[in-house]
Amino acid sequence: MTKKSGLFDVDFTLTTKELTASIKEEKTVTARYKPFSEALGTIVNQVEVSGYRPRTIKDYNTVLMNFSKSTGVTYLEEITVDMIYSWLDSMQVVNQTKLTRLKVLKSFLGKCFTNGWLSLNFWQSINVKVDKKVKKRAKSNDIAILVSLIDKSTFIGLRDVTAILTMYKTGIRIYTLGQLNERHIDWGNKVLVLDGAVLKNHQLNRLTVTHSETIRSKPF
Repeated sequence: MTKKSGLFDVDFTLTTKELTASIKEEKTVTARYKPFSEALGTIVNQVEVSGYRPRTIKDYNTVLMNFSKSTGVTYLEEITVDMIYSWLDSMQVVNQTKLTRLKVLKSFLGKCFTNGWLSLNFWQSINVKVDKKVKKRAKSNDIAILVSLIDKSTFIGLRDVTAILTMYKTGIRIYTLGQLNERHIDWGNKVLVLDGAVLKNHQLNRLTVTHSETIRSKPF
């Protein structure tokens, strides 16, 4: 019998280990890619739990689904600065609307970064320039004229006058005004104490009802 020299033996043990390591590495690389639709669903769920307003959640869905459809993005890692600018350029809207939509996208990407799905916040430098028009402050005489035209003998008229004067005196947003309850009113100090649930930025705020100007109109 011929003695085996071992020259043509194959070490399958080493090859198997290398192959196993290669497969594990491939799985690790594949696992880090986050589907855009899955990320959107998770983020929407998170903002709902955090108490975001229905309008904000609707904007998230509308703007981000438009972004996905317009760019054809499948995974978060596919999003680039060029892609975002191309998306903005494709919009046939004014710059203010572009900026509003961009803020939604940047907010979404920021939450993806916080969740650990993105390693760089490359979108921070992207911006849309908007010429801000400073609105002139209403004068007391303008408010007086408006109030004088409303029939204050009816509940609706009295309600509208109250809303107008409250907004004028405190600067409160009309949406926030609609959320006010009696518990928000400090009658003794003439202050509106607004908790985070009724404010856009979800932070406590106190608005003083000023008496620096007197509005003259027909008696209620």
